[in-house]
Amino acid sequence: MDRNNMSIGTIFLNHGRYYWRGILPGETKRKAIPLKPIGSNHATKDLGIAKALAEELLSQHIYNNSEEVKKMQAKTIADLIRAYYSYIKKYYNSKEPANIKYAIEFLRSKYHTMPIEDFGPLKLK
Repeated sequence: MDRNNMSIGTIFLNHGRYYWRGILPGETKRKAIPLKPIGSNHATKDLGIAKALAEELLSQHIYNNSEEVKKMQAKTIADLIRAYYSYIKKYYNSKEPANIKYAIEFLRSKYHTMPIEDFGPLKLK
């Protein structure tokens, strides 16, 4: 993701720190957003980190504003897995959905009835 191939925004330097400027999908106003790593008070000085943060910013915005996600009423782990699998079947056009389905089978078999809010890092471990 750089100035040459980023269709909805650009990464730029401001006083030695990286920012992203553009119009996020579904919005009409152009924004300048500091690319701050988690826990940092300031935008990063590292271009590689800035690119990763910009990609995450865009993917989070697209995910959070997706009509599918807004409609989703997932209450259990099984609901969440079903919605996620539906999403990845549209996103990937390869064998990847089958690989992901295989990878999350244990999660589905063990925790399918668990409410989403009860599942956390210790359960995943």
